[in-house]
Amino acid sequence: MEWDPHRLRKMQEMFRSLQSQTLNPDEANHYVKSRWGIHEFFDSRNDLPDYLNILEGIISSPDGSQQNDHARREFGDFQTPHKLSSQICEFLHVKRKLSPKIIVEPTCGVGNFLSASIQHFPELQMIYAVELQAQYIPIAKIRCLHAVWELPTPPMIVILNTDVFTHSFSDNLHQYFPNLGDHPQEILVLGNPPWVTNSELSVLSSSNTPKKSNKKQRKGLDSLTGNSNFDIAESIITHLIEEFSPISSSQKIALAMLCKLTVVRNLIRDTMNDSILMRNMNFYEIAGQNWFNIAATAGLILTDIASPPEKVCHYHLFRNVQNLNQKQDIESKDRNVSQFSFGWTNGHFVSNIDHYQRTLKLEGEFPLQFRQGIKHDLVKVCNLTTDAEGKLWNGYRESVNIEKKFIYPLVKSSDIQDMFPRSPRFKVIITQKFLGDDTQKLSEEAPLLWVYLEKHRDKFDARKSKIYRNHSPYAMFGIGPYTFLPYKIGISGFYSNPSFCLLFPKQEIPIIGDDTCYFLGFKEPISAIYIWALLNQEIVIDFLKSLVFLSSKRPFTKTVLQRINLQYLLDNTVFNKIKPILNQIPKNILNLGDESILEEKTFQSWKLTFIHELIQK
Repeated sequence: MEWDPHRLRKMQEMFRSLQSQTLNPDEANHYVKSRWGIHEFFDSRNDLPDYLNILEGIISSPDGSQQNDHARREFGDFQTPHKLSSQICEFLHVKRKLSPKIIVEPTCGVGNFLSASIQHFPELQMIYAVELQAQYIPIAKIRCLHAVWELPTPPMIVILNTDVFTHSFSDNLHQYFPNLGDHPQEILVLGNPPWVTNSELSVLSSSNTPKKSNKKQRKGLDSLTGNSNFDIAESIITHLIEEFSPISSSQKIALAMLCKLTVVRNLIRDTMNDSILMRNMNFYEIAGQNWFNIAATAGLILTDIASPPEKVCHYHLFRNVQNLNQKQDIESKDRNVSQFSFGWTNGHFVSNIDHYQRTLKLEGEFPLQFRQGIKHDLVKVCNLTTDAEGKLWNGYRESVNIEKKFIYPLVKSSDIQDMFPRSPRFKVIITQKFLGDDTQKLSEEAPLLWVYLEKHRDKFDARKSKIYRNHSPYAMFGIGPYTFLPYKIGISGFYSNPSFCLLFPKQEIPIIGDDTCYFLGFKEPISAIYIWALLNQEIVIDFLKSLVFLSSKRPFTKTVLQRINLQYLLDNTVFNKIKPILNQIPKNILNLGDESILEEKTFQSWKLTFIHELIQK
């Protein structure tokens, strides 16, 4: 609901009248509650001048002022535009036939969803809202007052300044509805929780984080690196579902939350048991770039909090909103048919159930280990470039002169997005031969390198990741005997169209990949070539795409790649299927191997030997 200037002036008159009557806060609150249903509108007499100032600001600038950027990032604060709030509530009521009597808003912000609920849900009896940032509470209350100003029977409205993670919603609802259990209500938990991850909060040195736990049972480094990163919205939604689950048997409860697609994916994929009660799940994609100026796939998750839980979500594509100044239908033309469904099937989590079923035979285990590339978190120090004269330079434009045996050609994701690599643009310094290797010995083995590392000691010590704690001062990760194997197959974790890249050594020096890539390493070329060809078949690419969300920042991970059933490929791939792939190998690479690899008898002989070696292992 947009601001009505005439109504705002009437509200000003009412506040001035209360101020002139010198009412105490209890008397003023009683007046507002008895007429407009809003509980505890004022905290003190000093609130009246503040409210008048806020109203004057709204009248003079209806769109409001810009928020502090750090505060916006810290709290993941993407206030829902009132047009979008209104469209969503209209959609929920008209298209999804929801008619809640109680709205619960756990992160209400400036109250756009609250006013939209008042406008679009005719049977609404109560709004119960929570907001952590105190400066938003007066605006949310004013917005609600504006929305109910002319209603003959407004709903009860309670807006509290408290933390969603510590607040007991079910207990407090019973306080306002003592007979809630005796009279089933339709409850809608509605909102737009913060769009920020715990790692982003760490960068901001924020205290606005939920109590940490390892509910997903991450192991070892996974609990310290990207696999443990989560969106705060995920924690809030999980908390709310757990909070309302005990009363879901006596009440009809739905949850509708704006969030990123990754949040919904994690909620379904990472649920360790059946305590997260979600049924009839649907995700409605909105134009996140237009509404919130973010590149991530975003939308509305709509689910019942009910038992028994389901672990499948149906994906719908909303029409992109190009002109935000005009009201447009956010729903797609085909309102009843989902674009696809994702979730658990056959004991596995997949991004497209239909596509997965067509490539199901590829589900299995990959007997070789995909390894992530080298991780050091110091690109300007450890990644080097070479000028026309062959001199090495770091990212600070410092000339680097160190022992050559510690320098290797480096490829990044963009270098290996095709079946054959782009010539390495960088070199990388590697300080260890295996994980935990003591770097102190470099002072004697490589004195030039040691001087260089010591010069940049402060940067190494400043690395924030916990994985470097209690390790040698110049430690790296993604390091082991596999790092230095000469023949590799690499794949980018970032690109939406997966392709396995064949990497052969440059002047007998193995190519190293950074931590955005994954690799298989081999001692001899023939296994690298044949497995590379097997993996680049269309059926493998289709299988991988059915497992991941291509819009994710890193869709292809080690966990995904290890699901490829190599044994099936070995048993069921005829030579003619991979010969067109083998024929694309450049002469310079083929010469390092053996041209007989283009013959079927060589493939069959290799396959028997390779399978035998796998069985022996």
